[in-house]
Formats: sequence, structure tokens, C-alpha cells
Amino acid sequence: MILNIVKEEFLRIGKKTMVCLLTIANGFEVLGTSHCVDPKHFDEELGRELSKKDAMDQVLVLEGFIRQQKLYGVDDDDYIAWVRACGKCSANQSICPYETHKDCHRYKNELEAIRR
Repeated sequence: MILNIVKEEFLRIGKKTMVCLLTIANGFEVLGTSHCVDPKHFDEELGRELSKKDAMDQVLVLEGFIRQQKLYGVDDDDYIAWVRACGKCSANQSICPYETHKDCHRYKNELEAIRR
């Protein structure tokens, strides 16, 4: 998979952690992190490289899920949008795009019922 990354941002947090925020051309943002055990061994360049790889790996996991759904005949834009949105909200319900987190899962069940 080729990612069209339009922006990379890095932030060192604390003494041992590097965070990378990748913005993809479609507007999707994903975070990656890297850490070391001893702050004396923190290497900023290596931290950037590893946190970027972590962020890209997360995008690949989502892409694999979407491809697997297509293999099973699910190629609906609404469903894919829900998968992406609900994948975010399950990690952090405060950013769920639906009025309530419960609505998110009601929508999922309605879409899956249509496919049966």
C-alpha cells in the first residue's frame, strides 16, 4: 500500500517518548509512538523513525481490515466510513461521530442487517 502522507509532525513527550502524527491526503490522522527505557539512551532521530513506522503500521492494519471486508462482499462506502469512525470511538468514546456511542453501534447493526 502506498500512503500519500501530506504532513508529518513529531513531538518528544517527557524524557523517553516520541510521538508521530501522520496526516494522510484523505484527511485521516494517525498517531504512532516510540519509547526507550533509559532517558540517557534517547535518540531523537531513531525515535522519529520508530514512531513513524508505528503510525504507518496502524494504517496498514485498518487497510487490511477493509480489504478483508471486501473479500466477504462488503464494499459499501457507508460501512467503511462506519468502520473507520467506530474504530476511533471504541478507543476514545468522546470522539465518536455519532450523537452517542450507543448510536454508533446501533448504526453498525442496521448496516449488518441490510447485508444479510
